[in-house]
Amino acid sequence: VVDNRLSCVLDMGHEDFSESDKRRFLTAFGERLFRRKQPESGWMLLIFEEVDDYAPQSPRGDQARTLQVFQQLVKRGRFKGLGALLVTQRSAAVSKDLLYMAETLVAFRTTAPRDQDTVTDWMRRHALATEAANSLHQLKSGEAWVWSPEAMGILERQSFRRMSTLDTGKTPEHVVGKAARQTTLAEIDVPALRDRIQDHAEKQKAE
Repeated sequence: VVDNRLSCVLDMGHEDFSESDKRRFLTAFGERLFRRKQPESGWMLLIFEEVDDYAPQSPRGDQARTLQVFQQLVKRGRFKGLGALLVTQRSAAVSKDLLYMAETLVAFRTTAPRDQDTVTDWMRRHALATEAANSLHQLKSGEAWVWSPEAMGILERQSFRRMSTLDTGKTPEHVVGKAARQTTLAEIDVPALRDRIQDHAEKQKAE
């Protein structure tokens, strides 16, 4: 990922991954990424999808080490050129140490009381007007409050366009008597990636 500047998705939802396997992999990946990433290699954006799954507010057992690693990536990764985008539907379940490091908030419709409290607490810490906090549960689909007190200096209620590319999080449509449409994914040059990984592995052994 670092050496070859790859844009990639790490899919941890495979059935062969147990929860402990997932945390062990993410911990090792995060530690190594932080060590190998250097400022001169340019910027890299890490998107933490469903961040509450591996950076919980109340970590148990080996969850604590995984959380510690990702806190390091978010807190200290900036000087190495690492940016972080945290995505969650359950803000109350995310580690507040991690959540409160965010400089920009994009808050879509939030209806659960505990999640509303977490978002409004972040807003109050940044002296946000009560209008935004009080309207979280009334936002329409695709509508959000964007609050960036320092990076962009804005507080705006904005509407986001629907995806024109593949939306993997969309609820599947069901039409009686009609088969679901198959999605064609982009082709991946697996042999080329395999060669890169093999070359890297041999280089590591030699060194």
